Amino acid sequence: MNIAFICNHFKTMFFYEVALQLEKSGYKVFWLSPSKRWANWLYSKGVPRNRILDITEYWKERNGGNKSLTTNELQSLFSLEEYSGIRINDVILMDRLLSKKHIEYALLYLSTCNKHITNFISTNNIKVVFSEATWAFELITIMICKKLKLNCYCPHTIRIPDGRFAFFEGHNQAKFEQIRKVTEEDIKLAEAYYDMFLTKKPKPKYWYINNKIPKFRLDWINKMISHIIMKVKGINHFDETYFGTRYLIQKRIQEVCNAKLISILNPFEKPPRERPYVLFTLHKQPEASIDVLGSMYSNQLETIKKIIRRLPVTHELYVKEHSNSIGDRSLNFYNNIKSLPNVKLIDPYVDSHELIKGADLVITISGTIAYEAALYGVPAITLADMFFKPILANNNVDLSSINIQEIRENLKSFRREKIIEFLAYMYANSFEGEVSDPKTSPSCVSNENIAKVTRGFHKVLSNQLS
Repeated sequence: MNIAFICNHFKTMFFYEVALQLEKSGYKVFWLSPSKRWANWLYSKGVPRNRILDITEYWKERNGGNKSLTTNELQSLFSLEEYSGIRINDVILMDRLLSKKHIEYALLYLSTCNKHITNFISTNNIKVVFSEATWAFELITIMICKKLKLNCYCPHTIRIPDGRFAFFEGHNQAKFEQIRKVTEEDIKLAEAYYDMFLTKKPKPKYWYINNKIPKFRLDWINKMISHIIMKVKGINHFDETYFGTRYLIQKRIQEVCNAKLISILNPFEKPPRERPYVLFTLHKQPEASIDVLGSMYSNQLETIKKIIRRLPVTHELYVKEHSNSIGDRSLNFYNNIKSLPNVKLIDPYVDSHELIKGADLVITISGTIAYEAALYGVPAITLADMFFKPILANNNVDLSSINIQEIRENLKSFRREKIIEFLAYMYANSFEGEVSDPKTSPSCVSNENIAKVTRGFHKVLSNQLS
């Protein structure tokens, strides 16, 4: 079977190690790259050039030619929308870089991707694609796969239980590939994990990895030099996953300054707990969890305002910052939140599990905190459609219809058995292993982890052949 991986920065190194193992079993692996840097990295590893689509090679088609879409190109993009249910405008707004470019450029980029990805997949008879769902390049590939009736999987952590991943279908995390039926062993694992969760209140590994306050680091200088060299060589031309040098410098300075100012003026407070409250947690941004999974709610300040408009006067809204986000947002952003009626901006280092237990309702866009709340039997809703919806009070909810009393009444039927059933289902349809990149988590490319992860890939691919 011919399969493909999409390059995504340092995760390309992780996917490459998995690909090597799959090729030993007879799979023929191809690569889709939005970046010349990572296409060149694959060449250096001995991957044949005819196995790699480097989209940056095709911008020359526009040189001296038409700078706007033809009618046929526009119709082709519209056809993708019809098959996938995803709008091109949404794809552009989901992308943290393309959304800042001129609309004509964005459409030309996506049209070029559409043409050459479709041709590459069809010509090479690729049956399954593995990807992330962060960049527009990945999102349009997912749309193309839907049109071609092929599976595009996004292997990703299932968050709870930790250390496991599943193969999510498409660009969101509403559904994942069904692997097998639940066994007695799955139920035992679920019961043991649930008891441990209630006792120890564990945080996922990725939370600890990312939980760092921005401060100047010496390795930033080497990174800047590397980016300047790539720019001079023209390696990043037409690479819409590359942050420009100026952007990176501005962002790093801004993060450090924001973090310092916040440490001095401290806009946060401890939870007063004087009145009943609803808990809403902010997402780190930019991040696929908010920009892609929760694209319709990606303006978090406006989302908070919508919640406030539906909140009864008997309740306060606790807005808790994500501790991984300190430095990302300005003091002005926090002051805008604090100016809203009946809103308390909560210290990001307060124990979130204790906040959950005291809340009448937990609201998040796509966050793990709703999953955790459900395990405690606390009413929780997500605004995005999420895979843990079977244990939530509501999922993919319309903010205009929120009714706290009704939600709490509906949850009176909460049973431990329902939680165990769901966790057992997660064990049955996920795999041991860490899906990450060696820059964030060096252990992900260890022989032990690659062996575990590859077993999952083998299983999901064998399902395609059966």
